[in-house]
Amino acid sequence: MNIPELEALRAFRFQVYRSFGCRRDALFDLMDAVLTSSVIESPAYRSVAPTFQRHGGSIYDALHQGTMDLTALTDLIAAYPLRTTTRWYAIDASVWPRCDAETRPERGYYHHPTRQSHGQPIVAGWNFSWLVQVPERCSSWVAPVQMRRIIPAENPNHVAAEQVRALVHQQGDGHPMLPLISFDAGYDPVQLGVALANEAVC
Repeated sequence: MNIPELEALRAFRFQVYRSFGCRRDALFDLMDAVLTSSVIESPAYRSVAPTFQRHGGSIYDALHQGTMDLTALTDLIAAYPLRTTTRWYAIDASVWPRCDAETRPERGYYHHPTRQSHGQPIVAGWNFSWLVQVPERCSSWVAPVQMRRIIPAENPNHVAAEQVRALVHQQGDGHPMLPLISFDAGYDPVQLGVALANEAVC
């Protein structure tokens, strides 16, 4: 890594740290532990990661009492896009199964490709809408830009349109190329077309 890239990474990490509020040191260490772990297991396992420099109990304290400025974090991530000649983004929803968490609020019932309940590919869980930037080179990796949980009463098409509008607002009008947005086949093109009729996207 050359000096400009190292300085850019240092500046980015400093701004991430500033966006954390209560328990910011533990939250920052937890972020590093998650990013440098090959397998994401329970929070307790993250306390033994080399990058986590605090006692194990501080992880749960940070998760329960820690605060962060989500708007500032979202704007910060949008300010560091992939270095590509295109502005290609994709939106899709993914389900986090919470079948045994019966007391967790806002669970819904969703299709799942690999897990089943009573012989049907349906699970109880949380549904998340992901907006990611797609790299130019063929790869299984993408750059997450926004993630938002869809509560059961919400329309996924409206949530996706809201994320696109936020992206356009964050990036401004200075770029000569319009952002290209790809949606999964499960989205309704009519609803999306109406919701994004006045936005500079294609």
